[in-house]
Amino acid sequence: MLGFNFRYDGSPIFPEDTRWGFFPGVSAGWVISNESFIPDNVFSNLKLRASWGQLGNDRVDPFQYIGKFAYGTGWVVNGSEIRGIEASTIPNPNITWEVTETTDLGLEAGFLDNKFTFELDVYKSSTSNILGQRQASIPGYTGLSLPDENIGKMDSKGIEFQAGYRQNFGDFVFNVQGNISYNENKIIYFDEVPQSEPYQKLEGMPFGSILVYKAIGIYRTQSDLDNNVNYANASLGELIFEDLNNDGVIDSNDQYRYDANAFPKSQFGLNFGFIYRDFDLSVLFQGQSGAKWRLDNGFNSGAGGNGLAYVANNSYTVDNTNAELPRVRPTGIGASDSDFWYHDVFFARLKSFELGYNLPNNVMSKAGITNLRLYITGQNLFMVYNNLDKYGAGDPEFLYGKGAGYPNMRTMGLGLNISF
Repeated sequence: MLGFNFRYDGSPIFPEDTRWGFFPGVSAGWVISNESFIPDNVFSNLKLRASWGQLGNDRVDPFQYIGKFAYGTGWVVNGSEIRGIEASTIPNPNITWEVTETTDLGLEAGFLDNKFTFELDVYKSSTSNILGQRQASIPGYTGLSLPDENIGKMDSKGIEFQAGYRQNFGDFVFNVQGNISYNENKIIYFDEVPQSEPYQKLEGMPFGSILVYKAIGIYRTQSDLDNNVNYANASLGELIFEDLNNDGVIDSNDQYRYDANAFPKSQFGLNFGFIYRDFDLSVLFQGQSGAKWRLDNGFNSGAGGNGLAYVANNSYTVDNTNAELPRVRPTGIGASDSDFWYHDVFFARLKSFELGYNLPNNVMSKAGITNLRLYITGQNLFMVYNNLDKYGAGDPEFLYGKGAGYPNMRTMGLGLNISF
């Protein structure tokens, strides 16, 4: 099998000369199980497929090719300050589409008359022409406020797998299906300002990576203060940071690039159910891993100033020097962001549940009813596992530093379907 497609898109937010983009795609497949050299009793389905394609993105700040003007102040005429019109942007007449190019390889298989099936996909996606400002090639001392240019590039890749099984045992029909995916990305190029140390570069790191200090412990005793490279005004109860560049000083040059992305790298699910005569059941478990959540140890007396009870009970004090956490919100470098506060998010929950019963037709037909089904449903019923539960920070799908995010609601429902 071979297929070809294309899009020819135009967007008015780009200048006339670069307004149109041609984005092709091609796909191919080979149903190997149809070949004569594949025994029928081995595979009921075996297919190899591949695809490649491009798509354009125009969801960027519009009309950047047009110069904009706005009222400004700061001019003095005859001793009086006046307002005037000034250029508020520098237009870019060459702005055009961001382009994502994706390649996918897939394998589908079925055994025993498709009672057992699985599907595997591996993909790589490369986005080029990403809009961004030049930060390194034009020195800051020039005072220029530069427009966005199509100069950035980012790659993504991942793998997705699903498998299922279905079997009949007389009146009992059982099915189960599971899936799991893993995805990651990294920045290939943007005009990055030169960093003080190579471990501070954003290029080559996942999108959203930040600069943090590397925590190696807590100052619990005077000996800890005497035997470590310290930052200014370091004191007991604060975090110990590693001197990454070995210059004998803890400062901003010891921050390193850290993947603090709140989006999961892996997602998974398990769906199973059965049909037994007039009863049916469907259950879905769902979860994720690979995201980061930042524990917030701050307290204040203002509105919304509540803190986590876990932090209050497990922070360093003079009476609790072996606490898991440093003292609450120190000042100076000790209060700076550190990898110490970031935790992997891993959870699995019963996402949905439905149990139904279809009343027998011979009973319903006497009342002129074609079908009558009773059912009970539930969503977000309980957590199977949540590695952040001990912090009391709330629903792991809606995490904020102090658990202030509105959670997924647990809902139950009763229903009735009638057909005449």
